Amino acid sequence: MLCLLHLGYAVMQAEDGGAGSFPIEPCREAGPQRAGQVDGYEVSYLPLRFECHLSSGGAYVTSSVPGYVNPTTAVLGLITATCGVLAATTAQRARRPVA
Repeated sequence: MLCLLHLGYAVMQAEDGGAGSFPIEPCREAGPQRAGQVDGYEVSYLPLRFECHLSSGGAYVTSSVPGYVNPTTAVLGLITATCGVLAATTAQRARRPVA
């Protein structure tokens, strides 16, 4: 849940639209020269990332989502899947009649 907060905050900043909203705040970290070329952004949820698109055709990923978030999310997903399989296996064993 915390990982989605990082991404959600970056999107909220990008959608602000108030004074000083261009270039969008998450894209400013690359410096004024590069940020001045930003013409859009993209949000990806798998893997979690915030990309700034440049008018020259390139793109760069911002640090809005810290580097530890995607590996941590993958590990927690694997742990959750493993626990689900173990719970299903244990439930099947409990339902078998003892001969």
